[in-house]
Amino acid sequence: MSKLFPSSRASKADRLNRNGWISGLALSTALAANSMLIASVNAQAAPPPPPPPPPPIAQAFQGTFNAVGGSASFATAAVTGGRQDTITVNQPTAVINWTPTDNIASPAAINFLASGDSAVFQGGPSASNFTVLNRIIPVGAAAGRRISLNGSVSSIGSGNGNIWFYTPNGFLIGASARFNVNGLTISTLDHPYNTSTGALTFTGTGASQWGLTAPTIAGSSIEVANGAQFNLTNNGSYLALISPRIVQGGSADVNGGVAYVAAESATISLAGGLFDIDITQGTSDANGIVHTGTTTGAAQLSSFTPQAIAMVAIPKNDALTMLVGGTVGYQPASSAIIQNGSVILSAGVDRARLANGAGQSTVTEGNALANIRLTGGTFTSSVDALATGTAEISLTNANLNLPGYDLPNPFGSDLIKIAHDLKLFGKSGVSVAVGSASSINTGGKLTLDSQRLDATAADGTAGNVTLTIANGGQVNADTLELVASSRGSISTTSGASATGGAVNISVSGAGSSLTTANTRISADASGGANIDNSATTGGNGTAGAISIQVAGGGAVSLGDTSISSRGT
Repeated sequence: MSKLFPSSRASKADRLNRNGWISGLALSTALAANSMLIASVNAQAAPPPPPPPPPPIAQAFQGTFNAVGGSASFATAAVTGGRQDTITVNQPTAVINWTPTDNIASPAAINFLASGDSAVFQGGPSASNFTVLNRIIPVGAAAGRRISLNGSVSSIGSGNGNIWFYTPNGFLIGASARFNVNGLTISTLDHPYNTSTGALTFTGTGASQWGLTAPTIAGSSIEVANGAQFNLTNNGSYLALISPRIVQGGSADVNGGVAYVAAESATISLAGGLFDIDITQGTSDANGIVHTGTTTGAAQLSSFTPQAIAMVAIPKNDALTMLVGGTVGYQPASSAIIQNGSVILSAGVDRARLANGAGQSTVTEGNALANIRLTGGTFTSSVDALATGTAEISLTNANLNLPGYDLPNPFGSDLIKIAHDLKLFGKSGVSVAVGSASSINTGGKLTLDSQRLDATAADGTAGNVTLTIANGGQVNADTLELVASSRGSISTTSGASATGGAVNISVSGAGSSLTTANTRISADASGGANIDNSATTGGNGTAGAISIQVAGGGAVSLGDTSISSRGT
């Protein structure tokens, strides 16, 4: 018969074993209690994990809707593959405040429009043409977070829908984002509006002029990922990205004007396909603008509808260098009398009127210089690059192409060849370096310009112009123009003196070549005169030096050549 408990007459050995078992059990229990206490202390010392983001709400825009001005309504529905919001704008302008439902603290951007979701804007019966400002304002612990847009945004209806987005901390435009609207502005600069009625406030007489003058957060940015698409194909469309830092790695197809503006405050006007940009406070970012994607659009319809792609950045305190590559420019024009738009790259230029084919600029220099560096790519329109600092092309294992095209000749059987020009102006100098497996190719004119016109006595020395081709690099152009000349200003008392800069061409290494049909090189200097042209009060002119060096198997063919270095 088995026993559940030992007999009271157990042996001494049994009693010792039993006592030892009890002592061991007590020790184990004590150790376990201590381990639990230590674990409890450690658990209390560790910070709690952050709360998970709230679950998505049953709409595309992950935020609460509040039409603060004009008249707008909101509806949502489930669609195949996601959710779709429909926003109806019932007046020509409206302002909507969105408060994201994700209000926790996190370094990640708020996923305000997820991939697969869509937002559709439409005009009401009395607002077929409308402009709506969407102000996305994170609150609470999320107040410093950026906004991520990964779905699709479109405008529909018989008129033109212009969709504007603002958030203070910055936007991330994801690879799956799609924008199919008429006009699009994405900005970290707020747009003023009437706080009583909510109506947008414009600085001019129409909705084509607006002042983004409210100060923004200095470190904010707009970053467009590779794969994102801006499809703004209506005639007269526009795209504006405005922030202290802009990184454009996506694809933009715009049938009108484009403006990428790196600044902390600005006033912008749009007339037809041309932007007028007045930067009132520059950026502290080291680059301002980085372009690696594609910005293009349909060709101009006529010579009376000019359009331009503009990239403008001004430094606030420290120097910046704008980096431009990728593909930029408009599609080929249908007629030889229509200019194929233009590309304006402006670093340090305070105000740029982006005229057809040229940048007519008034330069107001701040505390730091601004540079432009082209890193390769394809430009399908003529390019004017202007910098208060240095304008550069730096190529290694990269090509910079300005392809031309042929058009039928209405007066003959031959073809009319259309070519594009590239002009680099750097007040502090121009530097072009073409290295291994690299080239510059244009059937038009390549101009490297650092001249001074009407220079004052304190500003009378032109910058240096340097063209270096090495290690098999190649430069091919119909016309090459290198200008480092200077002209002193005229005065009622005495003219200012002028000094030309240096022009240096170096072609070295097997396979390296410079080939042009026409070449003009100038380092002239002309002292300014007084009003009555008195010889005793005129300024002095000191010409700059010109050097052309070919070594190590390099080849140079300059075609019809003019070289001038004169001081008067």
